[in-house]
Amino acid sequence: MAAKEDKKQKIMESALTLFAEYDYYRTTTAMVAKAAGVTQPYIFHFFDNKEDLYIAVLKRAYDRIHDTFMEVEAPADQLVGAMGASFST
Repeated sequence: MAAKEDKKQKIMESALTLFAEYDYYRTTTAMVAKAAGVTQPYIFHFFDNKEDLYIAVLKRAYDRIHDTFMEVEAPADQLVGAMGASFST
Protein backbone atom coordinates (compact mmCIF):
# COMPACT_ATOMS: atom_id res chain seq x y z
CA MET A 1 0.00 0.00 0.00
CA ALA A 2 2.89 2.38 0.71
CA ALA A 3 4.23 1.98 -2.82
CA LYS A 4 0.83 3.02 -4.18
CA GLU A 5 0.85 6.15 -2.00
CA ASP A 6 4.45 6.86 -3.08
CA LYS A 7 3.34 6.72 -6.73
CA LYS A 8 0.48 9.12 -5.99
CA GLN A 9 2.92 11.54 -4.36
CA LYS A 10 5.30 11.23 -7.32
CA ILE A 11 2.42 12.00 -9.69
CA MET A 12 1.50 15.08 -7.66
CA GLU A 13 5.11 16.29 -7.46
CA SER A 14 5.55 15.84 -11.21
CA ALA A 15 2.25 17.60 -11.88
CA LEU A 16 3.25 20.51 -9.65
CA THR A 17 6.49 20.99 -11.55
CA LEU A 18 4.78 20.81 -14.92
CA PHE A 19 1.85 23.06 -13.96
CA ALA A 20 4.35 25.63 -12.70
CA GLU A 21 6.38 25.46 -15.91
CA TYR A 22 3.67 25.11 -18.55
CA ASP A 23 0.43 26.17 -16.78
CA TYR A 24 -2.76 24.16 -16.44
CA TYR A 25 -3.83 24.26 -20.07
CA ARG A 26 -0.52 23.30 -21.68
CA THR A 27 0.22 20.51 -19.21
CA THR A 28 -1.20 17.18 -20.29
CA THR A 29 -1.73 14.06 -18.24
CA ALA A 30 0.60 12.32 -20.72
CA MET A 31 3.35 14.76 -19.71
CA VAL A 32 2.65 14.13 -16.02
CA ALA A 33 2.70 10.37 -16.54
CA LYS A 34 6.03 10.49 -18.34
CA ALA A 35 7.59 12.72 -15.67
CA ALA A 36 6.26 10.50 -12.87
CA GLY A 37 7.34 7.28 -14.56
CA VAL A 38 3.83 5.83 -14.71
CA THR A 39 1.30 5.17 -17.45
CA GLN A 40 -1.32 7.78 -18.24
CA PRO A 41 -4.21 5.47 -17.22
CA TYR A 42 -2.52 4.99 -13.82
CA ILE A 43 -3.02 8.70 -13.08
CA PHE A 44 -6.76 8.15 -13.41
CA HIS A 45 -6.57 5.47 -10.75
CA PHE A 46 -6.07 8.32 -8.27
CA PHE A 47 -7.72 11.30 -9.99
CA ASP A 48 -10.93 11.47 -12.02
CA ASN A 49 -9.47 13.97 -14.48
CA LYS A 50 -6.77 16.60 -14.92
CA GLU A 51 -8.81 19.18 -13.04
CA ASP A 52 -9.02 16.91 -9.97
CA LEU A 53 -5.25 16.43 -10.13
CA TYR A 54 -4.74 20.19 -10.37
CA ILE A 55 -7.03 20.84 -7.40
CA ALA A 56 -5.19 18.20 -5.35
CA VAL A 57 -1.86 19.87 -6.18
CA LEU A 58 -3.22 23.29 -5.21
CA LYS A 59 -4.69 21.95 -1.96
CA ARG A 60 -1.40 20.32 -1.05
CA ALA A 61 0.47 23.59 -1.71
CA TYR A 62 -2.08 25.53 0.35
CA ASP A 63 -1.79 23.04 3.22
CA ARG A 64 2.01 23.30 3.21
CA ILE A 65 1.88 27.10 3.31
CA HIS A 66 -0.76 27.08 6.03
CA ASP A 67 1.09 24.55 8.18
CA THR A 68 4.38 26.43 7.79
CA PHE A 69 2.81 29.76 8.72
CA MET A 70 1.03 28.24 11.73
CA GLU A 71 4.39 27.19 13.18
CA VAL A 72 5.87 30.70 12.99
CA GLU A 73 6.22 32.46 16.31
CA ALA A 74 7.44 36.06 16.31
CA PRO A 75 6.49 39.45 17.68
CA ALA A 76 3.92 41.28 15.54
CA ASP A 77 6.49 43.70 14.11
CA GLN A 78 8.69 40.79 12.94
CA LEU A 79 5.96 38.37 11.83
CA VAL A 80 6.09 39.06 8.09
CA GLY A 81 9.86 38.57 7.98
CA ALA A 82 9.65 35.44 10.09
CA MET A 83 6.95 34.01 7.83
CA GLY A 84 9.10 34.63 4.76
CA ALA A 85 12.13 33.14 6.45
CA SER A 86 10.17 30.01 7.36
CA PHE A 87 10.28 28.93 3.71
CA SER A 88 14.03 29.08 3.43
CA THR A 89 14.71 26.68 6.29
